[in-house]
Amino acid sequence: MSTIAATDNDFEEKVVNNALPVLVDFWAPWCIDPSSRISVTDRETVIASSLNKGHSVLSFSNGLDNDIVGYSKTVTDGGHCKEITTEAGRSIKVTDDHLLFAEGGWKKAQDLKKGEKIIAFPAVDPMSLEGNLSFRILSSQDVRGHITSRMKNRDYLAELNNKGLLPLSFGSEKLPLLAKLMGSLFTDGNLYFQESNNYREISFALGDKKDAERVRNDLAALGFRCHLGERVTEGEIQGRKFSSHTHRVKCLSTSLWLLFKALGVPVGNKTNQDYKIPRWIFKAPTLIKREFLAGFLGGDGPKLLMHESKRKNKRPYNSLTINDLEFYKRSDLVKSGIDFAEQLKKLFSDFGVEITSIFSEDAPYTRKDGSRTIIIHLGFRQNFENGYNLATKIGYAYCHNKQQKSLLVGEFLRRVITRRTLWIKLYKNVIKYAKVGGQTPVQIAKKFGISEGTAWGWLRLGRKATTPKHFEKFANWVKGAIAGLKDGLVWDVVLEIEKIYLPSIQRITVSNNHSFLANGFVVHNCGPCKIAGPILEEISEEHKDKLVVVKVNVDENPQSAAKYAVMSIPTVILFNKGSEVERQVGFSGKQAYEELIKKGI
Repeated sequence: MSTIAATDNDFEEKVVNNALPVLVDFWAPWCIDPSSRISVTDRETVIASSLNKGHSVLSFSNGLDNDIVGYSKTVTDGGHCKEITTEAGRSIKVTDDHLLFAEGGWKKAQDLKKGEKIIAFPAVDPMSLEGNLSFRILSSQDVRGHITSRMKNRDYLAELNNKGLLPLSFGSEKLPLLAKLMGSLFTDGNLYFQESNNYREISFALGDKKDAERVRNDLAALGFRCHLGERVTEGEIQGRKFSSHTHRVKCLSTSLWLLFKALGVPVGNKTNQDYKIPRWIFKAPTLIKREFLAGFLGGDGPKLLMHESKRKNKRPYNSLTINDLEFYKRSDLVKSGIDFAEQLKKLFSDFGVEITSIFSEDAPYTRKDGSRTIIIHLGFRQNFENGYNLATKIGYAYCHNKQQKSLLVGEFLRRVITRRTLWIKLYKNVIKYAKVGGQTPVQIAKKFGISEGTAWGWLRLGRKATTPKHFEKFANWVKGAIAGLKDGLVWDVVLEIEKIYLPSIQRITVSNNHSFLANGFVVHNCGPCKIAGPILEEISEEHKDKLVVVKVNVDENPQSAAKYAVMSIPTVILFNKGSEVERQVGFSGKQAYEELIKKGI
């Protein structure tokens, strides 16, 4: 590396007193609105201003990747910036030179155009932990009540306490993970206990190895080790042979088993017993409810299916089908199953997801022990808003396949709903303007950019604002939305670019890929400063013995930046014999730097 770094302490030595001409690159890490939401996983975000060095985040390098924050700082030297809004309703506030990944590659915010495609990451809507966070769910005494005389190790409470799992309140850092794992245990997971040998096990059955690894990682985050395995099951039901392949996660910690039991997870075969959703979940912050439901939906959740419906002599239109949520109960426990379904209905309603029917039906076969089972059904309202809320406000945990497919449907519905919202807003503005404007429908149509027929229908015929059902076919949209992308990323489309002012900005660098996800957008972490770096390295090599290239981080060395009135980054200043000769503000390419150098050498 031929360039050298300078600080406030040695700037005079390396620059002012240097016998050779010195090209100083005043740079800083990248800049976004401090209130932006940064993706740390496919379900979790944090506010940009809360990021610290060493924080793990999602980044982009051909596809999604994990990376580590190398630098993060809120500074008050904001200024004129851009707010980018897309057709899907996303928005982000960034400095003018901030790079977003567009169809042709990295592009400055100020150079983006309306209608241009940029990469976005559909994810569950961000949510913060809010509410009565001091409310205590469990104490050591509550867990102690589940310890039996046959449990030889009496250090369970100490272990849970040391891992930050007792006492447990709504504000506990690890509660969202516990709630998500609990949701899974209520479906395809199990708290197993065998009386004969005093054996306890926490197990999860997943359909994909990646989902099993996610469960393992979450258990590790709680402080517990587990084992991964696979199981192939073959059988026959009513003459039909079947084969299933599942990935298993097994944890043998009695401490964690006790914690889940104390939190209200049923022990043993859930089909054969009466149980309820724990009362504390209904009192919990919305984030905790969401994580519980996401874990549940990952196991028993319905699929979201978009298809085209056809009507005689009319154009086809998009239609959404949401399958029923189903689970099994022994036939004599039908009331228990219906009661549990009613509890789920109540939780779903907190997220705008409407259940329109709950009913039971006989299962089509008899179990090996001779008992009969019934299937409990929860039917969802079949409309776009319900599907959108299910996909984007709750989502699916530990089922990557359902999560990705539902988010793709949710992304499409986001566009449709956003379009409807904008159209209704336009309709209201037209009606409001017409009442005071005194203009004809033709004049109003021209002013608002709508057709004369639409204006006439709204103003003279009393028609309401509706968008056609055949607006954009899902199958066609998907082909274009995911073209050339993977890992659930899609192309969004720029709708508006507005000039704004940000009084403060967040500067972030990411160690390896130099990119991260902010408000669902793939953004570069250091923009022009990072692009200029390799070019200045070339210049330093090409002009060695004639020129010294020095780099100064303005965040870490504010005195030098203030002394030379560096108001924007990157700023490159050429010094000769200690005096400023010329400066270049912003990045303009290698040729511009070469022209600058000619004036001092």
